[in-house]
Amino acid sequence: MLAAAPEQALTTSAATELTGLPAERLIPVLADLTRARLVERDAVAELWRVTEHGRNA
Repeated sequence: MLAAAPEQALTTSAATELTGLPAERLIPVLADLTRARLVERDAVAELWRVTEHGRNA
């Protein structure tokens, strides 16, 4: 879903709305995707972005 986002970046709030998962369940999933280098977290902008690896996955 994140890779389909127009700018391939979402806030945690927007990601919870898209998935229907509460933040306390979604953040660990996003953290796993970060460890797999499929997404990255921009803490300053408070965004999750798809990495090059995620776009090609």
